[in-house]
Amino acid sequence: MKGFFSISLPIWLFFAFACSIACAAEIEFDGAKQEKFMFLINSDPQMGEADSKNKGIQVINQLLREFVQETNERDKSETPAFVAWNGDLVWMPYPKAFANFESIVENLTAPSVLVHGNHDGKKNDPQFLDLQQHLSGYRHLNYAFDYGKWHFVVIASQPKYDSPEKKAAILAWLDQELKTHQDKPVMLFMHYHLLPVGLSQMEYYSYTPAAFRKQMLDTVTRYGNVKYVFSGHVHSGVKSSVKASREYKGTRFVVVPTPVMQRPFGEEYPEFSDPGTYDKRGFYLEVYVDGENVQMIGRKIRHPARKEFPEKFKAFTLDDDPRSFLPESQQLPNKELLNGGFGDGLSGWQHSYRYRKDKKPMFVNKGVKGANYLRQVSGYGSWNFDEYEETSQVIKWNGNRPNTLSYFFRLGPLSALGAGGYIRVFSYLKNGQLGPVVLFHWGTKENKVVHMPQSWFYNATGERGYRNWVDERIDGHSLASYALPVKIAKATQFDVDLNAIFTELLPDSLSLDDIEKVAVAHGIWTRVSLTGHPYHSQLTVDAVRLSHDKADQPWQAIRMNGKPIDPSLRDKETPYAKFGRARKK
Repeated sequence: MKGFFSISLPIWLFFAFACSIACAAEIEFDGAKQEKFMFLINSDPQMGEADSKNKGIQVINQLLREFVQETNERDKSETPAFVAWNGDLVWMPYPKAFANFESIVENLTAPSVLVHGNHDGKKNDPQFLDLQQHLSGYRHLNYAFDYGKWHFVVIASQPKYDSPEKKAAILAWLDQELKTHQDKPVMLFMHYHLLPVGLSQMEYYSYTPAAFRKQMLDTVTRYGNVKYVFSGHVHSGVKSSVKASREYKGTRFVVVPTPVMQRPFGEEYPEFSDPGTYDKRGFYLEVYVDGENVQMIGRKIRHPARKEFPEKFKAFTLDDDPRSFLPESQQLPNKELLNGGFGDGLSGWQHSYRYRKDKKPMFVNKGVKGANYLRQVSGYGSWNFDEYEETSQVIKWNGNRPNTLSYFFRLGPLSALGAGGYIRVFSYLKNGQLGPVVLFHWGTKENKVVHMPQSWFYNATGERGYRNWVDERIDGHSLASYALPVKIAKATQFDVDLNAIFTELLPDSLSLDDIEKVAVAHGIWTRVSLTGHPYHSQLTVDAVRLSHDKADQPWQAIRMNGKPIDPSLRDKETPYAKFGRARKK
């Protein structure tokens, strides 16, 4: 997705698109000239219908009522200049949910700044704008306002930019808005996150394609005046908010803590403990501004605990995870496989950017004693499907010579309730498209896997992952998937004749010469428990080799411990039934 600004459109038509996205006048607030003020951010309240029978929705409905009442009861010195509702105001864009949100928030004495979230409607759904009109007195998806020395910018979420023209329009508007206000420090409210937060289920669940995400990031950091970007969407607690927030090119990207049950980060500050109804939920953010000085404090609804955020966050760099900036299909490959014996740690290899708990880390991926050791113990949290981590390398392909990939590895214990691992080889054609894919996997309850293949697809192509792409490629004969009968603690050698496999998977119109590079990767996964059940998986890779010697004698394309692999292990008749969510018939 290159060159949004080079789209061939008549100038009047381009500005028509731009105005349909964001031709908003700046909003005015009472008291906006005072330089010392504070405001609140409540992200992802995800309101439901007032008469909902769902207990979870009843809890978040009650949390919103408590938040509004608590905010109205604040001392005068703590009265917010405004409350920013940072997206996902409702759990689904149902009229009753919007009506319930409005009936509660209209009692708030502070002004409301509404940010459109991905749950708040798509396309031309007017419910968000109607709500905004009733609560705030204007109808704008993308707009700006001044308060004190600061310029505030609000932009809608990804679903509102569902065409190249709309993507170009929001980038142009945002660039002009930031360029025009270079003399002011800027805070930006946006629902989706631009930097990774360390959970694999959030890798693909961001801006798409990845090129749009990178262009948005480049626009935000271009002029150096955006000091803070506040995003929601992730569903974090206070501790995970502090630790997942990062600084990039001088801009602090803050993952705002949210009232809904947090995703599986697996930890929280003990002072926020509440074993009752509101445990692991009910969070929001206080922001205190004094001139250009900013202080952030994590809070919990109807709870006395306060956690001050650090003045600076850890910097995010390309080394943390290159795929955050460039998908595998666009990366420059290594000329040959580097450091296959891991004698130099993980040098030459990429590894997943993952959240690190203070105690009993969920994700361990390191080079130690000439091997790559991966271990995963799942944390707790909502969205309790699966999490993964992997080690990968992109290598230049030459189809005019033999290409035998060999893995030497050992498995550690796997949770019987859902854990496993894999070896994957993704090829990329010279035209940039994803080519043949080979997948080898093992584990328990593999039908529970949902997020991991979607993340693979996003990291590979930059496009939003979708659940059935493995199915579709198996059906289309461009992906070979094998369930391996590997055993715990047993040293295993695994050999794959990539030339033979790729030749089988390539269409007649293509040859091995049409492949430009391959991504070789290995990883592990576990399910996630809402209550913290310790699902676990472990893998030790002693060596990876990509040899180019011709075999002394013909052998079947795949061998395990020197013996040809049973062809029946290939997932053909019931695609994805053993690995991932099976399609509905």
